[in-house]
Amino acid sequence: MEIQDINLKKIARYCTNKVFRTDTKEAGFIRFDLGKNLTPYQFRSIMVDLKKELSKFTTVEFDKKLSYHWLVRFDQQVSTPFHVDNAGDQSFLMLGYEPSEIESELHIADYYRYANESNTAPKDYLENFTPIFKEDESLLAPYTTKLKSNFNDRYSIVLINNSNPKSSL
Repeated sequence: MEIQDINLKKIARYCTNKVFRTDTKEAGFIRFDLGKNLTPYQFRSIMVDLKKELSKFTTVEFDKKLSYHWLVRFDQQVSTPFHVDNAGDQSFLMLGYEPSEIESELHIADYYRYANESNTAPKDYLENFTPIFKEDESLLAPYTTKLKSNFNDRYSIVLINNSNPKSSL
């Protein structure tokens, strides 16, 4: 989704249904293209303000404020297996991508949808869930979305539902 005018209240409202989902009708993630005309400082400020807007929503809707688990900047240089990041059972990731000459891809697998819809998922998959997917990754193929970083000259934000699938969504 390309953002022409940065209205954080509108963006937060839009992404709550897409990311803070209670079923698998929505993908559980969203990507925003913020264009080229930002500075790293402005970009970071947008991310912090978006978190604050999302926290207003979760406070009203779930009586839970959002808190930062990590607030770091890093340069991912290796591929990782499918996994749920190390955070609370009910969490989401906010990933910021700055312009870069490096082509990259982000693959997002929907564990919860896999567990509920796949004939190959063990019946007790959610009860025995582990954060790193240790099975054959091809089993996740129908539940995986590939986001190609074709915005390498643009700023973008990806929000991903990172909740543990066995927690109450």
